[in-house]
Amino acid sequence: MSQRDVFLCHASADKDAYVRPFASALQENGITYWLDEAEIGWGDRITEKINVGLAQSRVIVVFLSNAFLQRNWPQAELGSVLNLEASTGEVLVLPLLMAPEPLVFAQYPLLRDKKFQRWEAGIPVLITALLKRLGVAYQSTWSHCHPAAYSGKVWIQVVPRTENRAREHAYSIRWGPWQYRGILQPTGNKSVCLWHMKRANGQSDPIFFSIMPACYVVFGQGNPPLELAHDINHGWEKIQDA
Repeated sequence: MSQRDVFLCHASADKDAYVRPFASALQENGITYWLDEAEIGWGDRITEKINVGLAQSRVIVVFLSNAFLQRNWPQAELGSVLNLEASTGEVLVLPLLMAPEPLVFAQYPLLRDKKFQRWEAGIPVLITALLKRLGVAYQSTWSHCHPAAYSGKVWIQVVPRTENRAREHAYSIRWGPWQYRGILQPTGNKSVCLWHMKRANGQSDPIFFSIMPACYVVFGQGNPPLELAHDINHGWEKIQDA
């Protein structure tokens, strides 16, 4: 399992109202996340899966609702991460409050010393704060290597800056001796995916991706994470001097 940006620690009762809408916004903004319903399959060892998810996530967003404060399982997750945070000194727990502050701090007095966000601030505000916490950068040039053994769909997710989402974005991709150029038209969406295929040739040539204006870019394998995904399998040009 690859590293994720965010682990979503929550009570099951909060999935529809809070967790799934927040997860959708993460996906649209190119933020990877661990969510139990997507990661734990039939017959899997639940505790083992959750421990791996916690260990391989950069931060843990905790949905501190009334339901959370009444459930043992998510509280156990939070307790284990608070202990890890105390021993390492790293910022791991990002509290997101739905329940009244007195109730939360009465149960978790250690959280009094943490800056928290409230759900009422709105998802756009929360996403902006999370992007800042993760140190997400908007750049014009990016590179990535897919595993040599992998074959099948690969994708590039492009997340424009908020102020540039109504503008065209010109991009080019260099992959081995091949080059692709295109224009992303404004659609009003936060992000878009470009997908193509990787052959089973046992190679791991780096992909060089350039785009203007600068964007946040994420690379991945398998089916694209967004419905808005453009097929760029055709139209590649071989570079003569490559």
